Amino acid sequence: MKQILFLLFVLFILSGCKKDDTDTPPQIEGIVGKWQLTETEITENGQTVWQEAGVYDKPYYFSIRFDGVLLDDKDLPMCCSPQSLTVNGFLFAIEPKASVPINPLCAAVSCAQCPNWEIEQTGDQMIITTCGISPRSKYVRK
Repeated sequence: MKQILFLLFVLFILSGCKKDDTDTPPQIEGIVGKWQLTETEITENGQTVWQEAGVYDKPYYFSIRFDGVLLDDKDLPMCCSPQSLTVNGFLFAIEPKASVPINPLCAAVSCAQCPNWEIEQTGDQMIITTCGISPRSKYVRK
């Protein structure tokens, strides 16, 4: 009888422990993962066209974590990242649900903060517009 009560007590205590909230919100489910920059939008002779991206002759990658936190190719938080994302018209506020490491490079960066990125995502492709004024960038899922 004592063993059963002890077992019930242990189960009660364990069920009260807070679990990590690693569920991906539905608003960002389609964009979570690793992405590679493939093209940027430029204006050429008065026409807007897509140009193949070449960042220092190597591919540029970044990731979107389950909670919307943006990580660079070394899995460190991106410097000057937005506070929210608008994904296919739905606003999502970025709130870290797990620890975020410190990126030492960010100490040397002066940010012109862009509070929101607009993302158009279809399948394994997304187009990002930052601050509504910069050229759009096209990414593919890796």
